[in-house]
Amino acid sequence: MQTRATAVPLDLQEQLITIGSRLSRYMIAEFEGERAMDSLTIDQFCLLHALCNGAMSMSDNPPIGITRAGAAGLVSRLVERTLVTPAEQPSNRRQIMVSLTPEGNRIQQGGHERALREAEGLLSRLADDDVQALAHAFDSLGAVLDEAARS
Repeated sequence: MQTRATAVPLDLQEQLITIGSRLSRYMIAEFEGERAMDSLTIDQFCLLHALCNGAMSMSDNPPIGITRAGAAGLVSRLVERTLVTPAEQPSNRRQIMVSLTPEGNRIQQGGHERALREAEGLLSRLADDDVQALAHAFDSLGAVLDEAARS
């Protein structure tokens, strides 16, 4: 990953923190409370979304940026609602693989479609050049976040 030769301006740092916070509040307002998708929290939905490509271990690093204990609580609540199924690994009984149930998959797909409509609604208000610049910035920021998570 390439590093910068000059310092990042303080106002840009502040903008990143502010926009991250505003986007988080927007998503919570859209997806929790009265408008909640099947009474799921954002973290529960994010875990369902992380599982849409197949089973994964919750014994390692959880896929959505929460602690193992937090992931265990999320999984327990989703198991109670029959949205995910846990399975011990025969080779390592301490490792639990979690996968979506058909109902969990249905809810995840519906929530993802709704999130895409919300994102399109926001992004459609931007000029084409701004959308392209944002796409490039998100790609770069995503790579930096992936690298930071590995460190």
